[in-house]
Amino acid sequence: MIKRVKIMLEGLVQGVNMRYNIKQVARDLDLKGYVRNTNDGRVEIIVVGSENKLEDFFSWLKSGRTPGQIQNIDKKYLENKKNYQNFKIKY
Repeated sequence: MIKRVKIMLEGLVQGVNMRYNIKQVARDLDLKGYVRNTNDGRVEIIVVGSENKLEDFFSWLKSGRTPGQIQNIDKKYLENKKNYQNFKIKY
């Protein structure tokens, strides 16, 4: 089943190539959506994919192999209304 998730990352997550690494991992997992920095210092991810691929993505985020230092991961499942063509970085 395809799901859409909004993830907010807190910690040392801006200015450390976090978005670039997230994009690479998401594309490797064939996930769709985007990643962007927010004005309050967090990173927002909207990601769409199969449950198995999403679990792999969540595991990577929690693994400590990301750049910077994630202190908190907040995820919220959303209705899958929007059709994303790929995974990109929004500026």
